[in-house]
Amino acid sequence: MKQAIFYNTTNGELFKDNFIPEETISPRLACLWVTIPVGKILQGVNITDINNPTPILVDLPKTESQKANEQVSALNEYLLDMQFDLCNQKLGL
Repeated sequence: MKQAIFYNTTNGELFKDNFIPEETISPRLACLWVTIPVGKILQGVNITDINNPTPILVDLPKTESQKANEQVSALNEYLLDMQFDLCNQKLGL
């Protein structure tokens, strides 16, 4: 689903919650229709080419739970590798 975002054409800064300061309502104010994929957030608007502004999408920050799960998975993989190496050493492989 597309949503309208409002941004400042001088620096690409987003206006949050559709709050637009009155002094900004000028030629510096622009609107862009953007589809934000699942797992992404809108960080700003790239205005390098003012005639073709593009959204800057970044990954959602990982939660502490997600980080912990990744650490557990990495440790499990490490332990399995160590067990495999030990078994190979005992078997003389």
